[in-house]
Amino acid sequence: MRVIRGLEMSFFVFLVAFVVFLLLASNIYADTAPFFIGGVNIKPYQESNIVLSKENLTITFNKSDDMRNSAASVNAQFIFVNTGHQGSRTAGFPLHLPRRRVLDPPLTLESLKVKVKVDGNQITPTFVAPGQQGEYAPLIYFDVTFDKNETKEIQVSYEGKAAGGYFLYVLNTGSYWKGPIGTIDMTFKFPYEGAAPNVLSS
Repeated sequence: MRVIRGLEMSFFVFLVAFVVFLLLASNIYADTAPFFIGGVNIKPYQESNIVLSKENLTITFNKSDDMRNSAASVNAQFIFVNTGHQGSRTAGFPLHLPRRRVLDPPLTLESLKVKVKVDGNQITPTFVAPGQQGEYAPLIYFDVTFDKNETKEIQVSYEGKAAGGYFLYVLNTGSYWKGPIGTIDMTFKFPYEGAAPNVLSS
């Protein structure tokens, strides 16, 4: 298994090509953000107290005989620091997976293998299916309570399918937390030998 690790990046978009010669793009958009839940509207807002100080992101590309419909497992660890008073926040994680065929079964937490942990304790997030409550669906969201000056670790993992060979992970939703993202450590695991320049681009 080929591993590329330890990349710290200031840019907010990167692209991993799973199959060099496939031209159709299928995307995985994700990064945690503070979300406002109001009626039928779910959207991120600019947080003034909670800092995303570190993110550890691992994307594992699973071996498949059908590369056009292969899958990638995503595991994201976030370290948050509360610089303000005690309070609760709704953290959202937009999945924004590739457009699905009509006959495909509906997306669920189970089918996406979604798991969320807060300080090591597994919780069940709320799932918003595609086509519901705004442009960021499908997404998950959950409440997190911070004490004053508290640091919390949140882990989100899921599996996304690639219908065309490309996985796109966008970090700009993470910019809604206070200030810039501190550091990002990215690890890509491939079931084959990666071929530059098609492994990573910005």
